[in-house]
Amino acid sequence: MRTIDIKGTYHATVDWTTKYIIGSGCNGVVIGLSGGIDSALAAAVCVDAIGKENVHGMLLPCDSIPEDGEDAMDVARFLDLSGETQTLTTTFNAIAEQLDLIDLQKDRMARANLKSRLRMCALYARANQRGYLVAGTTNLTEMFIGYCTKYGDGGVDFEPLASLYKGEVRLLAKDRGLPGKIIEKAPSAGLWAGQSDEVEIGMSYDRMDAAIWRLQSSEAVSLMTDRDALRMMALHDNAVHKRIMLPACQQVVLATP
Repeated sequence: MRTIDIKGTYHATVDWTTKYIIGSGCNGVVIGLSGGIDSALAAAVCVDAIGKENVHGMLLPCDSIPEDGEDAMDVARFLDLSGETQTLTTTFNAIAEQLDLIDLQKDRMARANLKSRLRMCALYARANQRGYLVAGTTNLTEMFIGYCTKYGDGGVDFEPLASLYKGEVRLLAKDRGLPGKIIEKAPSAGLWAGQSDEVEIGMSYDRMDAAIWRLQSSEAVSLMTDRDALRMMALHDNAVHKRIMLPACQQVVLATP
């Protein structure tokens, strides 16, 4: 794995974020606070980039684990963020019932992605109202393998953490002094009870980081023997549609003979 200048990398991330937001001509940023480390660090970067008065945090519980909401509130208090809580559970249940997404096992992924997309709608509604941008919270590891919901948490205006491996997010969060509970918390999208990123993917973030680094660096990688790298490459290839984020368009036009 690479060794980074932690403080230098954090300052460079803040500087990039400042320039992007100012260049957009928008007045500030809306960010969803999940109670996890990625949203906490992304919020801290935005606060340091444009000032806490220009960052609006949103807690968007949607049939969620109460502990996640408490952790998100801790982050908001730590950063002294203004914000709001909008509970989306009633809306989610109404849509899930209308679309017959009621089987908690068979429809689990459809229900999970619906939650993420409802949060995206709420974030953009508030951002549009204020003339703000929506900040993303996806790190490099998640971006590489497409571990996000298309038009959900993947539907944002910019991604301040997209050059950081998950392990590097932890290093920067610790150096920034974010709450230890948030840093040590098991990674989870919180989309269903007991959900764990690493269990769902089938690999620890440390192993994912290392495998992706081998693929992206000059190190020799044999996809015949490096099973972790092979797994990451397969996920990467399957998620190309999430990174493009534009619908595939038919390009074939037949001329009249």
